[in-house]
Formats: sequence, C-alpha cells, structure tokens
Amino acid sequence: MKINPDFIARQVGTEFVLVPMMRLTADFEGVFTLNSVGAVIWSAIGEGLEVEQIASRIVQEYDVDHATALADVNELIGQLQSINAITD
Repeated sequence: MKINPDFIARQVGTEFVLVPMMRLTADFEGVFTLNSVGAVIWSAIGEGLEVEQIASRIVQEYDVDHATALADVNELIGQLQSINAITD
C-alpha cells in the first residue's frame, strides 16, 4: 500500500489533516482529520510498513493490546482507501 501523492498531510495545531490537491472522488471534497494514532499510521504507511508492523508500532507507542491496534489500523486503512488517500 502506498500514499497517494495527490494528498498533502499537514499538522494544524494539534490536528493532523489530509488535504486532496484535486477533486479525487465525487463524495470527498474536503479535508480528512487524523488523531495522533492516525498520524502514526499515516507515517508508517509512508515508510512502507505492512499492517502487522503498523499495529506493532501502535502497541509500542500506546497502551493498547495488539488485537485492538490491528483493528484500528485496518479500520483507518479502509477509510483512507475509500477517499483514495492510499492505494494498493
């Protein structure tokens, strides 16, 4: 999976936002906000890590079990795919 280069990621205050550079889908015309865990996941995707590796990173950085981290990673990946922010 890879980050779509048509998205720009920026930290705005305490939030991390993804902004499409052009209209990518008919349903998505705004920004996508990530929390701190989402920002770690986004960064890990950019590093080329696989889902299991990303979940392990979340476990190391946050007080969460592996199953919960894996579910959270998969959920966010699904959301990012739905807005075309990442590709396979």
